[in-house]
Amino acid sequence: MQSAYDSRDAVIRAIEAAFDGVSRHGGVSLHEADVIDNYGTPAEREDARALDTETRWQDVAAGDIRTYYWILPFLDPIGYRYYLPAYMSWSLRNHAGPRDATSAEFTVFSLVKSEAKREEWELDRFKMFNVQQARAIRRFLEYMAEHAGLEKDAGEALARYWEKFGDASE
Repeated sequence: MQSAYDSRDAVIRAIEAAFDGVSRHGGVSLHEADVIDNYGTPAEREDARALDTETRWQDVAAGDIRTYYWILPFLDPIGYRYYLPAYMSWSLRNHAGPRDATSAEFTVFSLVKSEAKREEWELDRFKMFNVQQARAIRRFLEYMAEHAGLEKDAGEALARYWEKFGDASE
């Protein structure tokens, strides 16, 4: 399996290529997800959404990724597909820092398909990814399992869903 030997930079390049041009249009934004988590009103959601002015996932502020590490479950499928590559790329670059490990752990954990209750909800999110994106996610999980001390959660995510997305050469 080639991807287990990928360098961090190769995995980041795969993510960038797979998710290039992904839009958040019509999806839940980062600050809006925080309001959803806090049971905010529609007006509060609208105000929070106005804080997210970037138009490319590559421009999501690193400080927001570090601060709002828990928001991935509160995103709809469109928002999840938009923010996940930002969180994965950031996690690859920063997982070793003591404070930064939390965002990396939550990013990996968001990719673990549960065995029961939320399965349909998760599958709706996971089905948003095309094959190239799913392969990039698999490479991310393999790297995080091998190099970031997240063997359990990353291994679980791979076994429950993502390992079926092998590289085209496999």
